[in-house]
Amino acid sequence: MTDHRHINQLGLDLIKHFEGWRNQAYQDVAGHWTIGYGHLIRQSEMDSLVGPVITREEGEALLKKDLANAEGVVTHLLDGTQVDDNEFAALVSFAYNLGVAALQNSTLLRLLKLGPNRVAAANEFVKWVYANHRIWDGLVLRRHAEKALFQNEVELMTAIMTGDLTFVEHYLENRPTYFRREQLLSALED
Repeated sequence: MTDHRHINQLGLDLIKHFEGWRNQAYQDVAGHWTIGYGHLIRQSEMDSLVGPVITREEGEALLKKDLANAEGVVTHLLDGTQVDDNEFAALVSFAYNLGVAALQNSTLLRLLKLGPNRVAAANEFVKWVYANHRIWDGLVLRRHAEKALFQNEVELMTAIMTGDLTFVEHYLENRPTYFRREQLLSALED
């Protein structure tokens, strides 16, 4: 049996940044009821979580529980495929945001399990930017930040999260083949 891995601090920071904090239930861009740091409200929780305000501590507890599930499923899906801590954190963020079924059925996971071409696997992150049949800048930025974390490009991830367009432009100047570079730059400029 594989040991249960945990997301690292960089991955946790990424999730908290892009999910944001909401102490009251809201509908996300896909129309799902959500609260805290992106906790998807289940039908059984509707009465207790839609309407009332939750504390930061309650939100942290929901996040911890949700992450434990995502971490366990990602570990299981990797099925022995070796990944470093940042790769694992990026995969957990992806699964946390999109649901574990999205990762399970993804070309990202298939390419990762096939072997050494991590660049091809990393490029798959940035294809997952649609909600309700349209591209969302927030998803573009999140997927590029996850890709950067996956590739251990922490400075790029941080620049994306802070909206540092100058750093990102300079970084990409030296990488003319960076996958979907214009999409990233456009999302940062908006």
